[in-house]
Amino acid sequence: MVTSRDIARLAGVSQSTVSRVLQNRPEVSGAVRARVQKVLDETGYTPNPAARAMRGTKTNVIGVVVGRITNPFYPELLESIGLALHKAGKRMLLWSFVHGGFEEEAVYGMRDQLVDGLIFTTASYGSTALKEALDRRAPIVLVNRSLDDVACDQLTSDHARGTKAAVRHLVELGHRRVGVLGGIPQVSTNQERRSGFIAELAQHGITVDAKFDVTSDATHDAAYAEAAAMLSEPDRPTALLCANDLLAFGAIDAARDLGIAVPGQLSIVGYDDIGMSSWPAYDLTTVRQPLRVMADVAVSMLLRRLDDPDLPFESRRYSPELMVRGSTGQAPIET
Repeated sequence: MVTSRDIARLAGVSQSTVSRVLQNRPEVSGAVRARVQKVLDETGYTPNPAARAMRGTKTNVIGVVVGRITNPFYPELLESIGLALHKAGKRMLLWSFVHGGFEEEAVYGMRDQLVDGLIFTTASYGSTALKEALDRRAPIVLVNRSLDDVACDQLTSDHARGTKAAVRHLVELGHRRVGVLGGIPQVSTNQERRSGFIAELAQHGITVDAKFDVTSDATHDAAYAEAAAMLSEPDRPTALLCANDLLAFGAIDAARDLGIAVPGQLSIVGYDDIGMSSWPAYDLTTVRQPLRVMADVAVSMLLRRLDDPDLPFESRRYSPELMVRGSTGQAPIET
């Protein structure tokens, strides 16, 4: 089935230009209009009638943009957002990371009136489509990840407070040789958590060795590989601070396979407190984000924005909570 994205690719224009031609809007030049129309005729493309019927009306559908749903954090956040939308009488349309351009597709979905507004859980500084939508004051709420100097409603947890609690816990247990397993630096949550770990460790006179300050893609396998490399060093850390729980799971499994006892020889702290963190197989000490509260507020923010687009933008941060479990213990005695 030919889509508007296919038409845009074949005509060498943006998808928004295709939409303007289909709507017979005047801001498209004659030459470009003719090129797009030629492709439309050749392919026999017919716009989605349901989408056309919705133009100019409310859909009662809210789009939600998430990262890889193979990361258990996102299904848990989605469940909370879905429940909040259901209570508000709204339906949810999901865009999940499977390849590049998924944020762009979500923005086009709103532009084509498939949804009334968007909740982004994965906003990044490199998203051109998101920036363009926000420049047009589109109804968008950022939850979980925030962006500086961006005019929109956004909410996240107080990562400075969360990282401080995690570091203090390890220091109180006697750890001085600490490693940091961070996420990709383009993501605001990863930036804030890593910088928070490093800054709070410095407050306690602890400097992280460069070879133990590493980043990882947000997958179990990538975290396993990075942790295994760190833990294979003769002067390996006695504790690891991880940017999220999925990375911590990878680190725990790497330690097990290397015969390193957790927490006897290595303490590990995660971040998020997803459901798997409390499973006996991991029993992970981690920093809990109040996901249910954040999801409820994100939905309320967006609905208010839809009712009154001229409301002042809000930015909120929620206090996280350190959940101490069995993956942390006293630092091993040096021999």
